[in-house]
Amino acid sequence: MAVSDGDVFNCRIFEAFLLGEIMNKCLNVIGIMLVLLLFPYCGRRDARQMERQGSSAHAALAEIDSLMWRRADSAFAVLQEFVVGPEAEELDTFDGHYCQLLISELLYKNDCEQTNREDLLQAVFFFDSLIVNQHDANKREVVIQKQNVFLDARAHYINGVGHYEQGNVVQACAEYLKALELMEEHFEEKELVGKKAQFMALTYGRLGDMFSEQFMMEPSITCYENALVYCNIEPTSPTGVSNLLTRIGVQYDKLGDKEKMRDYYEQALETLPNSDNLSYRDLVASKALCDYQLGLGIDHSLAVLRRILVDADDEEERKTRFLTIGAMFAEEGMYDSAMYYLEPLFENEDDITNQYTFDYDRFIFYMRRYRSVSKGTCHKIISILEDERYK
Repeated sequence: MAVSDGDVFNCRIFEAFLLGEIMNKCLNVIGIMLVLLLFPYCGRRDARQMERQGSSAHAALAEIDSLMWRRADSAFAVLQEFVVGPEAEELDTFDGHYCQLLISELLYKNDCEQTNREDLLQAVFFFDSLIVNQHDANKREVVIQKQNVFLDARAHYINGVGHYEQGNVVQACAEYLKALELMEEHFEEKELVGKKAQFMALTYGRLGDMFSEQFMMEPSITCYENALVYCNIEPTSPTGVSNLLTRIGVQYDKLGDKEKMRDYYEQALETLPNSDNLSYRDLVASKALCDYQLGLGIDHSLAVLRRILVDADDEEERKTRFLTIGAMFAEEGMYDSAMYYLEPLFENEDDITNQYTFDYDRFIFYMRRYRSVSKGTCHKIISILEDERYK
């Protein structure tokens, strides 16, 4: 029986269809085999992490972690004892990187330089590798995944701190943004409470500080406002909310909006838990200066500043108040009164060059303005100030 061209064509179509079906079945079988092969691995990894959480070494690190959010100085002391103790020798890969993360965080929180840079970078890479999309994860796997995400976000944040310490502002900013991205991608808003809310506030606050240093006031305000949202959920410290309101006020001062600056300073004062502290007196002084700059008259502001001057805790605070009062008198052209408050600042050059005590720009401005009529003004000291300010 002869076979027509049409029959040959139909046979080829059928062969192609049959081959496609066989390949699909093979791919399905391969897919099932891969799932069966990988599932035990994922299960073992989660099981290892659950088992690890019961180990004494991991429990010790978790305890240090918990203490860090309340008392960073105490946690640092406990961590230093841990790393030289026998439990530190039992650390597996996960806890080894966890330990390095805690070391970096506690160095920063205790005003120390990040000395474990290479170990931290390895920890960042490791925690990144743990973040996978688990669409059909069970409750236990979801819990573990969220724990890993939080650690990964913290690793990126503290890595940003390290970049900043090395002068790499752009890379630091990228790491802070990566930390926020991880948190916002893997957590619902209602989950961002407790430590996670504190972390979000700290990260947004850190970004706000960076933008402020670059005189990028608008993005700085946005970051501080976001930080304020989370700080109201879980305060980073007793003065956390007040500090953020003050920083927003400072940005409006840079923008020349004294009214908004004054408004934020007032809010900051209202949110302080008590008035018997340096933060309160600093805010009162800043608001008094703002009132004067808004044209509300020098008498009221001077009365406020003199009142808090009496409550100064130490010589450093007293000289800071002297600077503000002297600057106001200088602005009024009352140079004899200005020098009564400013000349004591020249008594010790080491004090003057302490950048944490004085507002250099304001100090240099007023010194230049009336030094020609002031016998006690010293050109050498102004040169020292400028060198310290811009070196």
